[in-house]
Amino acid sequence: MQQCWNLFAFVPVIFRAIISVVQGKGAMFNSTSTKKVVSYFFWEIVVFFGKLCLIIIQVFFTDINADIQMNLTLTIVAIMLFIQLKNYPYERDVLNNMHVTLLSSIMIVSYTRTAIRDFNVSY
Repeated sequence: MQQCWNLFAFVPVIFRAIISVVQGKGAMFNSTSTKKVVSYFFWEIVVFFGKLCLIIIQVFFTDINADIQMNLTLTIVAIMLFIQLKNYPYERDVLNNMHVTLLSSIMIVSYTRTAIRDFNVSY
């Protein structure tokens, strides 16, 4: 029950972040700037919901098997990577490459953790 209250504490912060993106005042898509960084105005929301899914998996699925939790994490990150590679939302290639590298690194670390657990390697 305590975990639910912790999540609800972030609702106002989440609401303000979504409103600022919709109004064009987000960090990556700033309507007052002459140069935009993101091609899609909603891209911050897509990244935010992907990260929110990862947080929910890590917080609320602690009672289930660790293998299922890691598989869910790998699935969410793979979906986020697929969406990133399909759209290439950033105007600059270096930002697209950075985001792909970040998601790939998360997948490698998660998969390595799963492999170590499967082979019963002691730490």
